[in-house]
Formats: sequence, structure tokens, C-alpha cells
Amino acid sequence: MGDGIGDFAFELSIGAIGLALLLGPVGRGLGKWIESKIRPGRRGLPQDVEARLAEVDIMEHRVGEMEERLEFAERCLAQTRLPAPIEVDTPPEPADAVG
Repeated sequence: MGDGIGDFAFELSIGAIGLALLLGPVGRGLGKWIESKIRPGRRGLPQDVEARLAEVDIMEHRVGEMEERLEFAERCLAQTRLPAPIEVDTPPEPADAVG
């Protein structure tokens, strides 16, 4: 057996390297590979359908943003409307006597 500190330093360095590999690109690639074996593709659809679904997701996001902008513009227009004219209280006109 070696000395205690040398063995500890070796095991610590091996652990740090292993952790770096698992948390780095190798770990992400391994995770993607495992996920692809468990769930092939998005909902198991062909590649061209997946691309179309991604485009639809992008379009849905854009439409949502445009709806928010439209609502904001409507609120701004509603706030800038001129207030109703103030009616002046005038005395009633004399009515013609019938009779």
C-alpha cells in the first residue's frame, strides 16, 4: 500500500476527472444516447415531421407575441381617446303656452 495522502490525492483526481466527464460534453452525449434508446425521436415521428412540428412551435410562439402586442396597442389606443365633451348646464327654454 502507498502512503495515505498519495492514495487520497490519486482517488480525488480520478473522481474529479470522472465528474468532469459526466458533467461535460461526454455526459450530455451519453444522456442523449440513453434517451434516444428509451424514446426514439420526438413522439416517435419521422425526421421531416419533427422539423414541421418545430416550425409550428416557432409560429405559435410568434403568434402569441403578436397577440400580446395587439392587446398592448388596443390598451394604448383606449387610453388616448378624447374624453366626452362636458355638457354645460343651461336653463330650459321657455315653453309655448298651449291653450
